[in-house]
Amino acid sequence: MKWAGWLIKNIEELVAGAALVVMVSVTTVNVLCRYLLRSPIRGAEEVAVICLVWSTFIGCAACYKNQSHLGMDFVIGHLPERGRRVAQQLLCVIQLVFFLFITAFAAQFALRAEKTTPYLHLSYFYLYISVVLGFFSMSVHALRFLVLSFRRPEEYDRIFVKKQGEEVEER
Repeated sequence: MKWAGWLIKNIEELVAGAALVVMVSVTTVNVLCRYLLRSPIRGAEEVAVICLVWSTFIGCAACYKNQSHLGMDFVIGHLPERGRRVAQQLLCVIQLVFFLFITAFAAQFALRAEKTTPYLHLSYFYLYISVVLGFFSMSVHALRFLVLSFRRPEEYDRIFVKKQGEEVEER
């Protein structure tokens, strides 16, 4: 059962990493086949693009979960400690609303997908659903961060609110 908890905790990293591995592997094998055997793998580019889309949106969720995105905190950094926490909480609310909006919009878009890929004839639904899952995951993490800011403010401050002249703790 420990592995199930680990799997759930790291699902974004695993999916994004697997998509990257498949993308690089398919592209490498396709290049080798094209130049050595003079016969490329049909549909390889489509598989690589699908994997790129999945690694992008699910990887974005993994970065958000780990707070690995770059941010500009010039204004927030000049606020008093309490003001930094409130500003971070407000930012978290704005992000949550934005992520939920994109999730809903992308879900509608995915459910209406009629187009298919040229060679493999896969529905674009399978590309668009990665956007839904990525933004839904970011919504879950934004909500988790927001709840953390009220339930355990010390832990939240350690992760998000840096004191004057110090770096935010790496996770």
